[in-house]
Amino acid sequence: MLPGLCFAIVDEADSILIDQAITPLVVTRAVDTSSKREVLQQALSLARQLDRPDDYQINQADQSIQLSENAREYLADLSKNSKGLWRNSRYREDLVVQALRALQLYQRDQQYRVVDGTIEVLQPNGLTATGGQEMHQLIEVKEGCELTGEQETLGRISYQRLFQRYLMIGGMTGNIKGLADELKSVYQLTVMSIPLAQKSRRKRYRSQILYSREDKWETIMKRVTEFNQQGRPVLVATGSPSDSALLAQMLVEAGISSSLLPSQQDAEQASCLGLAGHIGQVTIATDFAARGSDIIVDQNAEELGGLHVIVAERHEIGRVDRQIFDLCGRRGRPGSYESIWSMQDRLILHHAPNWGLTVAQILWKISPALARPLSLYLGHRAQRSAEKKQLNARRLVLRSEDYLDNVLAFSGMRE
Repeated sequence: MLPGLCFAIVDEADSILIDQAITPLVVTRAVDTSSKREVLQQALSLARQLDRPDDYQINQADQSIQLSENAREYLADLSKNSKGLWRNSRYREDLVVQALRALQLYQRDQQYRVVDGTIEVLQPNGLTATGGQEMHQLIEVKEGCELTGEQETLGRISYQRLFQRYLMIGGMTGNIKGLADELKSVYQLTVMSIPLAQKSRRKRYRSQILYSREDKWETIMKRVTEFNQQGRPVLVATGSPSDSALLAQMLVEAGISSSLLPSQQDAEQASCLGLAGHIGQVTIATDFAARGSDIIVDQNAEELGGLHVIVAERHEIGRVDRQIFDLCGRRGRPGSYESIWSMQDRLILHHAPNWGLTVAQILWKISPALARPLSLYLGHRAQRSAEKKQLNARRLVLRSEDYLDNVLAFSGMRE
């Protein structure tokens, strides 16, 4: 007999205990999906026919889609000769809404990528998800990939409930600021700050915010060129693989060589990181790549000021930005960082209040000097709003599991 779950030591505790808290650990078995592709193709076909402006509304804040009454009637008319579950309005509308989300809200190289014929969905914390869930399968059909086998769930448990079962738990991370209350309430953990072994020499430059994405990339190009001419290595963290490719092309046109850091944790990424601290090296990475890595800066580059990090788009999780900033100036070495972003970045457009966006747009036309303080405020507020939504999602998962434990107590352990 096992004595129970005694002790857990968690590395990168903020990622495991917080960011992945709503990710379920699932035990499954494969089921037959031979007829599923046809159903998903039909759903995507129906979704593509909803092309009138009043057919549906997209809420970018919570990534939801609402069908109009006219669209519901139109779907009913299109499906009147269909058989089976397509005659059920709830099933039909739910599946078409999912298909619309796959078409409108999931864009290649932004919300997902295609790797060797398989789909990897990018989560907000930068991790990837694979599997046979319905949205995943819709994206596979959309991209013409082989359909992942659907899985029947036999048991599941969240990260939160799993780690609550350990008698003792400890962990470490370099970026836990602002999470002490949640760690205490969920895991009964206290946070202890350990002083730096060596005094930090990392230099912070003032954040810059521009109105348009074009202005943002122009400013980033100027900063990269400036540091590159000094011989200092530069790392630019972008918001998506498509942004990385865009910046790489701009650097080629400017005559500056660069390395595009692949997001997969493999030998190619390790090799690219090994060169990122050399004199004159420019490295481009998406914001989910290379977090927590130690970039070794050679001595000649250190004498010039060390690695300079530029964050080209704020992340929905502020801690990810700080992790990227921490790539420079480690162990008392010199280094510097800054963030350069725009009012047209996804974070601000999706999470900033509408009144603020309207006022900022007017101010940018009148006086950029007046617009920048408000725009910086909106950027920080948008990030806090996104973090609050994710906090509420984690709390909802925990409350839901507690509720199910109570109402289904008669059936024994659910896992």
